[in-house]
Amino acid sequence: MDYSLVTHFHADHYGAVPELAAKVSIVNWIDHGPAVEAYKSEEWKQAHVLRFSDALYQAYLKARGDKKHIVAVAGEKIPLKGVEVMVLTASGKQISKPLPGGGAPNKWCESTPLRAEAENEDSQSVGTLISFGKFRFVFLGDLTWNNGCRLACPVNKVGPVDVHHHAPCDERGQGEWGRDHLRLFGLLAGGSMGLAPRVAVLNAGERWHAVAYFKWFGGPKGWSTVRHSPGLEDFWQMHFQPQGGTEYNVP
Repeated sequence: MDYSLVTHFHADHYGAVPELAAKVSIVNWIDHGPAVEAYKSEEWKQAHVLRFSDALYQAYLKARGDKKHIVAVAGEKIPLKGVEVMVLTASGKQISKPLPGGGAPNKWCESTPLRAEAENEDSQSVGTLISFGKFRFVFLGDLTWNNGCRLACPVNKVGPVDVHHHAPCDERGQGEWGRDHLRLFGLLAGGSMGLAPRVAVLNAGERWHAVAYFKWFGGPKGWSTVRHSPGLEDFWQMHFQPQGGTEYNVP
């Protein structure tokens, strides 16, 4: 494998990498740098739902060893032949200037205030824009509220894309980390003022299948927000939501 890119150090985003590396040779290891949640107190760990695993992080560092390690930097490109891979966010930072095709004012910024800064792995997410000819694909990991807002405000720095892969939509308001994917999707998508994806891909893994989690992540409000994004042609999901039935799941 030429490249392994880890958005951030939560198990659902890199948990299998050490085992994969034991079976497949990985040439280039890309991540945002040292984990910000490593070696915290037990009290700190208990206060976070997505618990960070020091053991898993150590296994990752051991597997990476002295192999080529690339620390992703916002505004820089990953040297992958045939496609252009631009790092939009990394280590809590975002690109500072609009990309070609970006720069349009985003009117939703006026009603979208920043919240408390999140000091966790989600906030460090490596977000990338992958371009192949005219095709543009954006994946922002689990980017938190403030960092997502800075990417879209006061102007949309990315421009329109074809596919936007996103984490589950969150209806809880501010949420545990000041993260609200439902509203953030609306801000980032925003029709002509935002990413305006032609296709949205949402992911809600098996742990979110409980009734309570369905209400928060990808529930009726979330599904409606995504499906009514201006210009959206299709909506894909990676997991079936049993509580959503036929009404809130794609065919």
